[in-house]
Amino acid sequence: MTICNTFRKQAAFTWNILRQARAIEDQISEETLTEMNILRLKLSHPTEIITRSFSKYEESANGADWEWWFTGPTNKWIGFRVQAKVLNLVDETYRHLHYKNSKHYQYQCDKLIEIALASPKPLIPIYCLYSNWEAQKYKPRSNNSSVKQNVRDYGCSVLSAFVVRYLRYNNQNRDLKTIIEHMKPWHSLVCKTSNSRSSKKDLPDRVYSYWKGSVAPIEGRVLRQLNSETRKTLLETYGRELSFYADISPTYNPPDYIKRLNTGEKIPPPDEEIKYITIFRETAS
Repeated sequence: MTICNTFRKQAAFTWNILRQARAIEDQISEETLTEMNILRLKLSHPTEIITRSFSKYEESANGADWEWWFTGPTNKWIGFRVQAKVLNLVDETYRHLHYKNSKHYQYQCDKLIEIALASPKPLIPIYCLYSNWEAQKYKPRSNNSSVKQNVRDYGCSVLSAFVVRYLRYNNQNRDLKTIIEHMKPWHSLVCKTSNSRSSKKDLPDRVYSYWKGSVAPIEGRVLRQLNSETRKTLLETYGRELSFYADISPTYNPPDYIKRLNTGEKIPPPDEEIKYITIFRETAS
């Protein structure tokens, strides 16, 4: 089974677990779903996927950070700093999407972006959304993929952290009706497309190309929905971050802790916010 197939399988698994929870009026946490997905990913690819979890991290009401690193035969790497959010099954909102730390008075989204871009090798900051909804009630935008779309693919979706920031300035939007316009199934990051050039790229280049071509453009679309004064303020306030972000691309030199983890070493957490690290390695076919 390819990593692409496994990502789709895990999205369907997450969708179905949430569907069952909805049926009994239960609510599953982000951390539970993340740990179940990490376990099942590792079991499906014991030699291609490396995982490490850390018991000491800064507790909060809505979980801790997760890092994804993708690599392949070319030995290139691309990394993501991830925060998971689950849809509240009662009010159909990502209730903690705009969580603010009461101690530090900083929005979690801003902290996620800050840490991702301050990494020794800057990472792409994203959200992983765990979801389930009535298929007839909500329709996501068409996904640019050669794989036929299934609503269960949205059990695990990706959303730019910059989109989350911009939505915060637009009435703190967090409802599914709004968010569904901006999310993409997570398998789209790793799957090959029908494009001949894309199909020849190895995993980190495919991930990067999909991100730049299909996910990052959503940031501009959401930013343009804000009034001109707010846009100006955001671009002035976060211009330095946006500059770092624009320069991210696959690298042959990932951080030292990733190199060590990739060779089987035990590593300490790179910072106090991190809970999980997962390396996805695609072998030559």
